[in-house]
Amino acid sequence: MSSFLQGLSLDPLAVSAPRRHVEFAHESFTEASAELGYRHDRFLSSPGATATLDGMSNLPVPFAYSLTAGYARNGTIAAERSADRNFYFARGWLGFEPGPYDKLVGFVNYEHNDDTDDFLTGLPAGQHRQEGA
Repeated sequence: MSSFLQGLSLDPLAVSAPRRHVEFAHESFTEASAELGYRHDRFLSSPGATATLDGMSNLPVPFAYSLTAGYARNGTIAAERSADRNFYFARGWLGFEPGPYDKLVGFVNYEHNDDTDDFLTGLPAGQHRQEGA
C-alpha cells in the first residue's frame, strides 16, 4: 500500500488505467465493468454483485477516477431468510493534475453492514428494546 501511495504522489492520474489495452500516454477513456457471484456452501448461500467505473479525461483539467460499488448477502439456511445480513460498499479514487507541479489525490470509502451494532443503544441494528408497563 505504501508504494501505491508513493506512486500516486508522483502520478495522480494512475488511480485508473484501461483494462482492455495498454496505455503509454494519458489518453481519455471510460470503462465500465460488472461482476456477479454466488457462493454456496453446505448451509450458507451468498450472492453478490460489484460494478466498477474507471476513466480519465484531459479536459478541462486532467483527472482520473476509479469508482467501485458492491453488494453481498451473507445468508444462512434457506428456511431462515430472516437471519440474512446485507453488506453494501462504495469506494472511489480521484486524481487531479491542475498544474504542472500540482497533484491532488482523494479517496472515499463507505461501508454498511446489517451486522453492525446500533451506535446509540449497543444492540444489533434493527433490534431495539421495547419498554412495557
